[in-house]
Amino acid sequence: MRRSGVKAPKILKLGKLEGGTEWLFMEHKEGEVFAKVKDAMSEDNVKEIYETMGEQLGKIHSLKTFDFFGNWDENGKSIDNIKDFSRLFRKNVDEVLKELFDQHLEEEPLQRQCAEILKGKLNLVDDVKVSYLHNEDFGERNILVKKVDNKWELSALIDFEHCFPYDRDSEIIDCYYKLTDENQKFAEAFKLGYEKYMKFSNNLGKKKQLYELYRGLSICSWAKIQAPDYYWEGINILKKYS
Repeated sequence: MRRSGVKAPKILKLGKLEGGTEWLFMEHKEGEVFAKVKDAMSEDNVKEIYETMGEQLGKIHSLKTFDFFGNWDENGKSIDNIKDFSRLFRKNVDEVLKELFDQHLEEEPLQRQCAEILKGKLNLVDDVKVSYLHNEDFGERNILVKKVDNKWELSALIDFEHCFPYDRDSEIIDCYYKLTDENQKFAEAFKLGYEKYMKFSNNLGKKKQLYELYRGLSICSWAKIQAPDYYWEGINILKKYS
């Protein structure tokens, strides 16, 4: 990451506890969480941050490609040796839906309706052949910004511990189309930054509904008790397609 120019904290040390729980120490990066200070920033300054975010994600995706998808170990080796993304994604969908529907939540009718729409679009991932580094939680909650001469600048990307090789379109859709709903200027700034390193896929629009539905259902599968506000964010995603 250092050689790539990605503004990620350096990992200083890592290991496992006796029970198997993983831990790591990372260097401290100064800054405020972008999501918490965004409303106090000017629109032009926010737009600049989103352009820089696009640049950072473009750097991450252009860093290298992989010959597998999914979980890997601390040495960058595949754990499950899955080379077929379609197989991995279908497996993930099955696991999410089982975890979700085993809970029999009040919103289950909506969730089942959206699950059927999702299943009908699974063929859209059959042509995914190239694997890119995927942050898994790239967004304003994990962006640090700091003031430099009365202007906010992106200082760091955090929360990389869950990254893995995956379809890059999933991450772009999560970032870009969320911004189009908020402010088209922010979305275009993000795209401008990203395309300094890589072009958006031609299939992005076709896969939008697929990945948004998957994200909404995935959030709902675990967040009702653990993170209620986040759970309703997942429900609001699903309502767009009900």
